[in-house]
Amino acid sequence: MLLVPGSRFELPCGARLGYCASEDVLREGLKLLGEALAEFDR
Repeated sequence: MLLVPGSRFELPCGARLGYCASEDVLREGLKLLGEALAEFDR
């Protein structure tokens, strides 16, 4: 999985997520990413 600051794509308040994986791997990666990002909401 690749996470790039949105500013590199003229999206100053966002991010761009790229992936090339099987569905199972993608789902697990998104779950882990969600858990990591949830830490910022605390």
